[in-house]
Amino acid sequence: MDLPFLGYAHDCIVNGTVTLREQRMADLVRDRELIAVRDMEVDALSDGRRLHHPALDLHWHELVLLAATGPQGDPSLRFYATRRHPVHAQVGPYEIAGYLHAPVAVDPFAFARHRSTIPLTEAAVAFRVGKRTEIHRHEALLLNGAYRTHLASVADGVVRHLVSRANVDPFALQRRWGGESMPDLRGNVIRLGSPERATA
Repeated sequence: MDLPFLGYAHDCIVNGTVTLREQRMADLVRDRELIAVRDMEVDALSDGRRLHHPALDLHWHELVLLAATGPQGDPSLRFYATRRHPVHAQVGPYEIAGYLHAPVAVDPFAFARHRSTIPLTEAAVAFRVGKRTEIHRHEALLLNGAYRTHLASVADGVVRHLVSRANVDPFALQRRWGGESMPDLRGNVIRLGSPERATA
């Protein structure tokens, strides 16, 4: 199954297409060492410049967040009831708010501490691109577990407020930049119009 891919790295937004062989996007980042992204476009947060690359492999650790597109899993395979907790995080350039789901009667932050991916539902992510602020709304986001210590409990209204301010459809970004180049996620330079990568 081909699905849209949208990942948030520390200095750029990555979007493209992935082939999902697993049940959920969360299984993809858990089970694969590399995520093969096709028709990949990278937007620099510093100034919004965009580059295109036909295909590139990403590591999960290169991303802070990932939009959980596609199937959400089989409810019949959930062995425990959960309760949702409004949470907030500031990770690098991103302000994140959403609902963390944890088993009833379990400390949600202790539960999240042992996960490599932390799913958040009814979530939003706010960040700067150049001089403008973008806020993306997502039905589900996957937070890289390496950043779990940044999670904080907040009032429900904090989540609802950020979600209500969403001003960009994250899957309808169609900007194109010609004749540009910029560092990729590994510090190399990808030049538009060429599949070759050259080290900076």
